[in-house]
Amino acid sequence: MSSCGQDSSEIKLYVTTSLDQITNFPGYGVSPVRFICGTSKVKKLRMVGHVAGELRFIAIDSLKEELTCRVDLMEREELTAGAFT
Repeated sequence: MSSCGQDSSEIKLYVTTSLDQITNFPGYGVSPVRFICGTSKVKKLRMVGHVAGELRFIAIDSLKEELTCRVDLMEREELTAGAFT
């Protein structure tokens, strides 16, 4: 299970059965998180979308950030939702 605060850039991972925190991924230099999603095909990967268009892909099995990229947004646009397969 993954979580973050309302205006936080930090992502926290928890054990689903006991809700014990496993680790966290600080969000130094990135905007607040707006969504966290996974996919049915790659269950061990989470996509984290930040307001200013930053995307971080986190591997659950290795507890590592695998990839970061950025979506180009127009002035005053914010990233609010995302999906991947």
